[in-house]
Amino acid sequence: MKALKRQVKIERPKKEIVTREEALKRVKDFPKREERLIAAIRKGAHRDIHS
Repeated sequence: MKALKRQVKIERPKKEIVTREEALKRVKDFPKREERLIAAIRKGAHRDIHS
């Protein structure tokens, strides 16, 4: 019996072209985003998974 092969096509969004100024702005804003990310992880249902 022959095994069936499933093809999964992964579609990813195109990469953004970021200017130098935008990159600096993102780096400066990272601490705020990091706090929100950590809060979202802590609020999630899978509390037993450690990062």
